[in-house]
Amino acid sequence: RDSVASRGLGDVYKRQPLDDWRMLLVNKDNPVPEDFPEPELTKVGDRFYVDVRCAEDLNAMLAACEADGFFPVVRSAYRTMIDQRILFENKVERLRNQGLSEEQAYLEAQTVVALPGTSEHHTGLAFDITTPGKTFAGTPQQKWLHEHCWEYGFIIRYQEGKEDITGFVAECWHIRFVGTVHSLSMRDK
Repeated sequence: RDSVASRGLGDVYKRQPLDDWRMLLVNKDNPVPEDFPEPELTKVGDRFYVDVRCAEDLNAMLAACEADGFFPVVRSAYRTMIDQRILFENKVERLRNQGLSEEQAYLEAQTVVALPGTSEHHTGLAFDITTPGKTFAGTPQQKWLHEHCWEYGFIIRYQEGKEDITGFVAECWHIRFVGTVHSLSMRDK
């Protein structure tokens, strides 16, 4: 089967200015710039790494949630290009195993898994939060996160009803650090 790299997608970088590192837009139309520096990472939880510049805010948000009696966990954070390629190719394979053609599986996979180079996880500023052993949607942790993440500089990146804008299915567990000045402004607008 064709890999992502063999389809010419291994070089998906474009240049975009980095005037404010917190506002770097990364998506299908705006890949991680080729001159984007490797983030300085620090460990959170048992095994995930995040950009050191947002780690304190992430830890403060998780601690506040726990203080309110809820126990969310980071399920995914920084990803290398290789990690993202593996996730994407595995999703394509699962969809092919469900009966989709290679092309259908490839296109469908792009609505739920970013192509390598186009994932916010490459920046170390995006995180997937979950609740152990449960679907996250509708849990008290998810409701708390959606209500309070703005206070700590985070946004819910892929919101329900915004799929046509983001190009992704809604992901109530995917948060992105943008800093409080931007998060509060985005919440209010």
